[in-house]
Amino acid sequence: MKRLIMILAVGSALTLKGTLAQATCIDDFEPYDVGTWPSNWVPDANVLSDPGNNYVAQDPLDPGNKTLRLFGSMGGCWSAEAYYPITFGTNFTVQARMYNGSGTLTGCHPYRGMLVMRHGTYWYAPTNPVRELIRFRDGEVTATDGTILQTYETERWYDVKVHYQRQGTHLSIGYCIDGVDLAEVQVTIDDLEKELSLDHLNISAQEGAVYFDTIQLTQLAPIPEPAGLGVVGLGLVGLARRKRRS
Repeated sequence: MKRLIMILAVGSALTLKGTLAQATCIDDFEPYDVGTWPSNWVPDANVLSDPGNNYVAQDPLDPGNKTLRLFGSMGGCWSAEAYYPITFGTNFTVQARMYNGSGTLTGCHPYRGMLVMRHGTYWYAPTNPVRELIRFRDGEVTATDGTILQTYETERWYDVKVHYQRQGTHLSIGYCIDGVDLAEVQVTIDDLEKELSLDHLNISAQEGAVYFDTIQLTQLAPIPEPAGLGVVGLGLVGLARRKRRS
């Protein structure tokens, strides 16, 4: 019961500040011509090496719909990367539709599609820090800390939703696929400066073909720190007392 009261109090206080959530449709790839590269995305790695396999494509299951096809080199270590500049808050959700091809993974990193937060527009993590949000491995979907969320099938669409919440160096990331809440993992951030430097949404095909569609970011109001919650609580108590006196 106490937890419910606290949530209601925080919601009331944040509503007074303004909009509680702001959704931004990053891309659904409909404005672009099939066979072209979407101008809002910065290409990298195998996208630059093999542009003939990385482009706006027809949906493999619905030819009337457009998607972005990324293709990582098969049997190697050369992924296809695309970056979208964005300012991440401390509390947001990223949503995307992801379709993984069925090629056999034999390269040095057995992944298919990934959603990633990255600093800058270059794949090399030592110079461009990264937070891998979700990975489609060879048969398993894994969270940022390696937790196995579920198995998956190739050649079908999945609706993926990742909820990121950060307070100081504590990070909580929740996962939902096809409307089913799967897990919430807790992570301690080792290098806060690197985490704060992440300024691009990175979609990736580590090996083989991966299609992306309907990518959306929703910025949520920050979660007050514990001290802030105390201030909010005192304010609500004072308001209640004034109401009783009137």
